[in-house]
Amino acid sequence: MNTIKQIDEIGRIFKQQQALFAHHPNTPLNERIDRLQRLKQLLITNRKPLIAAISKDYGSRAKEETEIGEIMTVIAEINHCIKKLPRWIKPSSRRLGLAFLPGKGAVIYQPKGVVGVISPWNYPILLALAPVVNAFAAGNRVMVKLSEHTPKTSALLSTLINEIFDENEFKAINGDAQISIAFSQLAFDHIVFTGSTETGRLVMGAAAKNLTPVTLELGGKSPAIIANDIPMADAASLIGFGKNYNAGQTCISPDYILCPKQRIDEFVTHYGELISKHYPTLAHNDDYTAIINDAQYQRLTGYLDDARNKGAKIIVFNPADEVLHQARKFAPTLLLNTTDEMEISQNEIFGPLLPVIGYDTLEEGICYIQDRPRPLTLYFYGNETTEQQQIMDKTISGSIVFNDTLIQAGQSNLPFGGTGASGMGRYHGYEGFVELSNQRGMIKKGKINTTRFGFPPYGGLIHKLLSRLFIR
Repeated sequence: MNTIKQIDEIGRIFKQQQALFAHHPNTPLNERIDRLQRLKQLLITNRKPLIAAISKDYGSRAKEETEIGEIMTVIAEINHCIKKLPRWIKPSSRRLGLAFLPGKGAVIYQPKGVVGVISPWNYPILLALAPVVNAFAAGNRVMVKLSEHTPKTSALLSTLINEIFDENEFKAINGDAQISIAFSQLAFDHIVFTGSTETGRLVMGAAAKNLTPVTLELGGKSPAIIANDIPMADAASLIGFGKNYNAGQTCISPDYILCPKQRIDEFVTHYGELISKHYPTLAHNDDYTAIINDAQYQRLTGYLDDARNKGAKIIVFNPADEVLHQARKFAPTLLLNTTDEMEISQNEIFGPLLPVIGYDTLEEGICYIQDRPRPLTLYFYGNETTEQQQIMDKTISGSIVFNDTLIQAGQSNLPFGGTGASGMGRYHGYEGFVELSNQRGMIKKGKINTTRFGFPPYGGLIHKLLSRLFIR
């Protein structure tokens, strides 16, 4: 099918979903749970071929990173929503102000309609389906645009989705950038986009023309601060795991380290020991994931060359592998003495390159973060409660994690999302259900209605009494 025909077909399905929603706007609980259960069964039944497809798209990706980081995480979100949904969908009672009694108030959670999801390549199952789980829980119909940069995974996933779901309830779309642009221009009732900040601006611009609300998960440069009191082996091991999981191609991966200057050598030593332990070889190591494609590999190479040419000290681990480039395995690398003029300091890295920046006082490290766009995540490694509170009080980020890495992405009881340049809106669990629901305020009055006492002509006793009671 050529691009024009494909765009027309996408438009047809969208209009059909819209029309059916208009006729049946209140999706019953059993229908929502049925959709969630079918999605869960899709993942369980097809776990092995999905894992294999992602590995082929990457060239090499650790089986466990797909199984735990994607499939298990989506299934956990589905199970959480199925368990909690009967309570979530109940109207939430709200008190009316004294002046408006007697009466009842409530918030009713209605489906928004048709939700569009635009997913990226780095976690092509998780970031395509996690928003769908929340959209289903909220009772919406869904269309998802899968990434063209993971063609085997997207082809398999779309086939499975389109076999199990009617196109009027859930439709998966494949295609190139032109298809993505056309998709984002549809008048969805909500769009969930995960990707770069630059592309997020374009999606938001397209959505604005239709007054479509958006949830944007945009990543950004997430800092990791090491305190003076933490055992360096502990901090380095957690940072090393989080940085090299999926070879750093993770939106919440630590993007740079803020380390006490006198402890930088200690960090380098322990980080190197962790790499040697976890990844004794790289090129033929199935535990170490490849970079997704040549363009991304060259981008990382460019960052490294630019930093080297501008004076950064480069520390490469396991550099002896001669076939790294052919396998698209990028060696874990630390960079010291980086400056703001370097490309690696200005852009989200999205790879296993890790700048280490020294600071003299914690306040100095905090100021470094405050002077930059708000990150998706902030990590702090330290056990001093006063320092932890200082970080909480003086920084803003989408999430904050003390003494761990990456775990926030798998928490259904916590909202997930960014702020400022790292995104807007929240999903996962209850917050995802609310985000993709129309929160309809409702007031119900009975036979006794005191509103009529406020009718004109004004200046009567009741008006004077209202002024005296409520304007103070």
